[in-house]
Amino acid sequence: MPDWRFKILDRNAVATVIDEPVGWDGNTSEIKRHPDWHGIFFTNQGDTFSFYGPARKLLKDEYELYASEGDMVLIMEEDCGNGYEEFSRGRFDFLKYYHSCGDECFVKIPVEKYGEILELTNRINQKVNLESVKAFDEVTDLPAYNKLPFDLIIPSKGIVLKNDAENEAINATPVGGDVDKILGVIEIGMDKTVSGEIGGFSFEAQPKYTMSDLVSSDPQVYVVELVPGDVFTYIVPDYYSPTVNFAKEFANVNDIGSADIETSFLISGKIKAVNADLNDISLLFIKRSASDVYTELVKEIIHADRFVHLTKGNEVSFSKAYIATLNLTEGDRLYLLMTVDLSTVGLPHSFIDNAFEITFDVGNYFRMEALSHTAPTISKVFMINEVISRITEGITNNKLKAISNYFGRTDSQPYNQPFDGCGALEVVTDGLRIRRQENKVPGKTNVFSLSIDDIFEGLNPIHNIGMGIEKDTNRPGFNRLRVEPWSFFYQRVVVMRCIDVNKIERKAFEKEIYSTFQFGYNKWEAEEYNGLDEFLTKRIYRTTLGQVKNDLVKLSKFISSGYAEEVTRRKGTDSKDWRYDKETFIICCIRGGLSISAITTFTAVGGSFYIITNNPAVLNFFTVGTAYTISNTAFNNGNFIVTAIDNFSGTVQVHVSGIALIDETIQATFTDNTPNQISVERGNVTNPENIIDPDTILNWRIRPLYNAMRWMNRVLESYRQFDANAKLIFTDGDANYFAKGEMTDPHCKIEAAAVAENDTINLTIYKDSDDAKPFLLPERVIYEYPMTSKEYKLLELIPYGLIYFENDCERGYGFIDDIKYTPEAGLATFNLIPAIVDASTLRRTIITQDGFDIDNEDGKYWEPE
Repeated sequence: MPDWRFKILDRNAVATVIDEPVGWDGNTSEIKRHPDWHGIFFTNQGDTFSFYGPARKLLKDEYELYASEGDMVLIMEEDCGNGYEEFSRGRFDFLKYYHSCGDECFVKIPVEKYGEILELTNRINQKVNLESVKAFDEVTDLPAYNKLPFDLIIPSKGIVLKNDAENEAINATPVGGDVDKILGVIEIGMDKTVSGEIGGFSFEAQPKYTMSDLVSSDPQVYVVELVPGDVFTYIVPDYYSPTVNFAKEFANVNDIGSADIETSFLISGKIKAVNADLNDISLLFIKRSASDVYTELVKEIIHADRFVHLTKGNEVSFSKAYIATLNLTEGDRLYLLMTVDLSTVGLPHSFIDNAFEITFDVGNYFRMEALSHTAPTISKVFMINEVISRITEGITNNKLKAISNYFGRTDSQPYNQPFDGCGALEVVTDGLRIRRQENKVPGKTNVFSLSIDDIFEGLNPIHNIGMGIEKDTNRPGFNRLRVEPWSFFYQRVVVMRCIDVNKIERKAFEKEIYSTFQFGYNKWEAEEYNGLDEFLTKRIYRTTLGQVKNDLVKLSKFISSGYAEEVTRRKGTDSKDWRYDKETFIICCIRGGLSISAITTFTAVGGSFYIITNNPAVLNFFTVGTAYTISNTAFNNGNFIVTAIDNFSGTVQVHVSGIALIDETIQATFTDNTPNQISVERGNVTNPENIIDPDTILNWRIRPLYNAMRWMNRVLESYRQFDANAKLIFTDGDANYFAKGEMTDPHCKIEAAAVAENDTINLTIYKDSDDAKPFLLPERVIYEYPMTSKEYKLLELIPYGLIYFENDCERGYGFIDDIKYTPEAGLATFNLIPAIVDASTLRRTIITQDGFDIDNEDGKYWEPE
C-alpha cells in the first residue's frame, strides 16, 4: 500500500502539511471523456472530505476573509518506495464550505480539479469581447494578435436582380410647353426605405426632369401612364412644332454598378385620331445615360408606315413584346417615347382640341433581370484560430491558451504551425462589421463577443471537432486547450492492458444509434432575393435502420450564406437595424490572389496611373512597396511595384516602377502579389451545375454536403457491423439542394468527383474512403480491474489511447469513456467505448524508469494469441 501525504497550498503559494482528511479512503479520482467535446478531463470526487486541527483553521480563516472567492489547493502525494511524488491536486470549492463546531470542530468542503480546467468548464457560456486585451478579472493583460481583428476586402457576390411591374401608375397631367413632370420610375436596386427584395421594382415620385433634354430637337412633351383602361386625350397647345412627343420613364437603375440587364416588355393599345389627321406614328424605347450626355434609341416598337396618313376619326392598334439585353450603368433611365406628326389644313394648332387619344391595354408589363456586382468593401474580421485562443485566455485569465493544427496557420498566434490546417483560413465577424456600422454610435464601437459554447456550436457542425486539455509545452507549468477534428481524441496507441478480467459487461448505447441526420445551417437568406439559389442551408438524411428514431442534428449557428452576407454588405451604412447585425458570419479565405477592378486612367507621365473612385476598398488597395499585376487592359498588362501613392479627395495617383505605362482609360484588374495575403475565397468550384454565378459564390468548401461527409465516420457507427455499402440517403433540404460541383483547390479536398447536394453519401464519393469508415461502436464495455498510480499517471499523460481488455469470453480494445479510480484501494471501474481496430496499425506504449515513451517497434502492440 502506498504512503500518502497531504498539503494545503494557500493563495501565496505557501504549502502546509496536514493530516489525512477524513473521507480520503473513499476518494475517487475520475477520468472522464466529455460527451460532446471528446476531450478527457481529470476530476476528484472528494466532496465528503472533512478537515480537523490546523487544516480546519487554515480553511476557516480563508473563508472568513474571502468567502466564495477563497483560493486554496489540496495537494495529494504518494510514496511508493522512491520518495513522495505528486499524485493529484484539487481546488477547494468555497461555495460549498461547511463548518461545524461543538464536541468537535471541522470543516467539510469538496475538492475539485484544480485551476483553469474548472474555470473553462464553468464559463463555457461567458462571452468575451474579441477586441479586448483584458481578461475576465479585468486585471490580467492579454496579448494583441495581428488578426484579431484585421481589415478584409469583401468582394461582391453576384446577385440576380429580378422583378416585374404591370401597369402601375403615378398620376400625371399634360401641360403645354416644355414640361417638367414628376415621372413614374421603376427602380432597380436596394430599397432604402422598405425592407424588400433587392432589385424589386417600385413606382416612386422622383425629382423633376426637363423632357426637352431627352431628345435632340425641342418638341412638345407629354407624360402618360400605363394604366389599364385609361385614355389619354391630346390637346394641341399653342406651339409651332408639328411634332409632339410624350414619354413614360420605365426604369431608373440604381445600386447595381454596371450590368448587362435582360429587359422585356409588352406594350399594346390603340391610337385614335380625334380632331386631326396623324402622320408618322412611332412608339420608341429610349435609353438615357446617367451622364445625360446622349440619348440612345434602343428599339422602335411600332411604326405605322412612316408616311401613312391616319385620318381623323380612325384608329390603329399596336402590340409589341420585346426582349433585349442592355448594358446599363448606375443612374441610367429608360423611357417609352411616342412621336406623332399632326396633319392640319388651314387651322392653327392652338385651335385643335382633342387631336388624338391613346389607350393602353390591360396586361402591359415591364421586366428586368440582371446579374449585379457592386464595388467591394472593407470589413473587420477575426481569424478563427485567434478567436478560439482569445476566448480561452479571457475566461481563464490567461492561464489557458488554445492550440490547433486544424485551425492553425504558419503565421497564427499564439502558436504557429508548419502548415495551414484545413480550417486555418476561416474568419468570423458580425453583420454590423460586414456593413461597416460597428461605429454607428460615434466613439462607441459595438462589441463583437463570443463564448466557447458559441464557437463550438458554430464550428462543430461544420468540421466535426473536439476539444481537450493538455500540457502546454510552450509554457512550462501551464496547460492549454487543444482544438482538433474529433478523431484526434481517439489515437491508435495502446496505453494499458487488462488481462484476465473477472467480469466484462457489454451493453448497447442507444444514444449513439441514429436513423436521421440534419446537417447545414440554421440561418440563411431567403427573404431578400435569390433565396432559392442558396445552397448553404439545411439537409436531412436517413440511414436504412428501422428500429430507432434518434435524430442527430448538427446545424451550425454561424451564417455562411453568401446571399445573407451580400445583402448585409449592400445594406452598407444604413443606420437602420438589420436582422443580421448581431449574427455571426463565417467566411472562407485563401492566401494571395486578391484582385480588384476599377475604371483606371493610365498615363506615361511620371510612370503613374489614376484610380477615380470614392470606394474605400479601392482607395486602400494599393500599398507602397507591394508588387501587383495588371490585367484586362489593352496596353498595360504586366507586373509593377508601387513606389508612391497620392490621394486627392478620391482620386488616387499611383506611382509605379517595373512597367512602361501607355496612355489608356479602361476597366483594369489589379492583383496583389503579396505573399500570404489573405483574401475572400470565391468560386472554388469545378464543373458547377445549378448555381447562379458560380465564380462569385462563397464558402463552397463548407457546404452542407461536405459537412455531412466530415461526419460520416460518426454516423456510420449506427451500424453494428460496418458495411462498405452503408450510405446516408438524402430525404429533404431547404432551397438549392441541386447545386453540384467539386472543389477546385486540392487542399483538404474530400470528394472524388463532382457531387450534388442531394446525392446519396457513400464511400464511392470520397477521395479516400477511409475518411468515411467508423472506428467506434455504439456500445460500452464495463469492468473492474486493479490499477496502480503509475498506470493512472500514464493515462493522464496519454488519455486518448487504447486500452486492451480480455477474459475467457470477451477481448478487444476500447477508448476511455469514464474511469473511476480509488487510489487507496488500487481499484478502478472502467467504462470503455469499444473500438474497431486493425491490430497491425497499432503502436505500443513502453513504461520506462524515467517516464513513458511510445514505441513503433514491429509496427504493432503485443496482442495475445
